[in-house]
Amino acid sequence: DVAGDYHPYMEQHVIKQRLDKFGNRIRTPTQATANKAPMPKKEKCPSCFGAESPTQPCCHTCDDLLRAYGERGWASDSIKNEAPQCVDSRPGSLRDVKKGEGCRLAGWLEVNKVAGNVHVAMGESAVQNGRFIHQFDPSHAHAFNVSHVIHELRFGDRYEGMAAPLEGARRYVTQETGTGLFQYFIKLVPTIYKKHPSATPLSTVRYSYTQRFRPLKIRAPSDEPVEDHHHHAKATSPTAMLPGVFFVYDFSAFMVEVTVHHKTVSHLLVRVCAIVGGVSTTVGFLDWLVRYLKQSMII
Repeated sequence: DVAGDYHPYMEQHVIKQRLDKFGNRIRTPTQATANKAPMPKKEKCPSCFGAESPTQPCCHTCDDLLRAYGERGWASDSIKNEAPQCVDSRPGSLRDVKKGEGCRLAGWLEVNKVAGNVHVAMGESAVQNGRFIHQFDPSHAHAFNVSHVIHELRFGDRYEGMAAPLEGARRYVTQETGTGLFQYFIKLVPTIYKKHPSATPLSTVRYSYTQRFRPLKIRAPSDEPVEDHHHHAKATSPTAMLPGVFFVYDFSAFMVEVTVHHKTVSHLLVRVCAIVGGVSTTVGFLDWLVRYLKQSMII
């Protein structure tokens, strides 16, 4: 966020459910870590392959290993394909993941009340020289599918009738568009809600958003003859971006107070009497007008 805080591992309150290519669940959900399956107990302190530290002398899981490499700023592409913590045959290991699989993330995150972003993107996250980066092989970027469905997204508690414009949003990439970067620019509006004037106020946040999609390639290569090779190479070459889904949020300078006023029975009776009185007056006037016209015609 703008305060300079980085949180590369936000798995404490997030659950990840593996899905097959048809959207069916695979096994039971786990915490959102790279690999939660523990190492066999016969090895008390599995190696971190040179990334050991005083705070993490052993790497029991693939996630421990990737975390250790991320803290040192080392690339982890090769190690996660070779380390026994990541590629053995245990259920849930990286070798067990099949092509075309997806995942469902559910949970909540605690962030600072300043502008920032939350994202799900390709690569392993790390902090190097005070900068938050993702380490990945650019040649594999085209295979990272960023299609997604947002079932629920809110900031704070919900009250009855509260709008949630991003819920139910479905975004898909095709072979023509390819992968890319989805960005949701969210404007957060602090809100105080009261169910009735004397009720305890509820502090929450409403939001609105705009969106943008940037494809990894501006357009796909075609078999048509190329006249301007420079323009063709520029149009079909990959752009420098990180494939993923980014929720970029910022707070509004205004606060909204919503108070629900319920109408009482006496208020209803007053309105009914007013309607009946208006109808009676109108009917009386029309009756007088008809009689007056009849008398004028007789005269």
